Amino acid sequence: MSLWPPLAQQQKRRLVRFWRENPTTLHCEAIDQEDYQPFRSNSMCVVSCIYLDCFQGCAITSVDVLILLEILLELDLSRKEDKNRLRRNLEKYKPITVYKADQSMNPAFYQIMSYKNPKPRNIEKDIKIFPWSLVPTMLINIFQKPRGD
Repeated sequence: MSLWPPLAQQQKRRLVRFWRENPTTLHCEAIDQEDYQPFRSNSMCVVSCIYLDCFQGCAITSVDVLILLEILLELDLSRKEDKNRLRRNLEKYKPITVYKADQSMNPAFYQIMSYKNPKPRNIEKDIKIFPWSLVPTMLINIFQKPRGD
């Protein structure tokens, strides 16, 4: 986090843009909050790399992981069944659930809730987070799974 720009350090969040060049090539780059454009296509998205004190490191929310997988796998996740299938596949990475009511996790919950666009969550409910360091592994493993699994 020490290499992040001052605003990102203050907010404890770094935005990362991912884009798919072709079915097998994915690129990413860190962008500043002021460079964020509220635009998502079928080949590009922006997710949040969030520094959480209680986690002692950076994390990504399950909402952002699903957005990223939707781009990478060229999926339409408008069907609840498809989202739930991907969520089940992600459970093997043992996400940590940040509960609103849990005093030890409460600051992390409100930190994530406070972020403006792009929002790393959909609604105000318990949030699952994964270590940011697992993002490459999750993407590779999910990408290699048969689509019908």
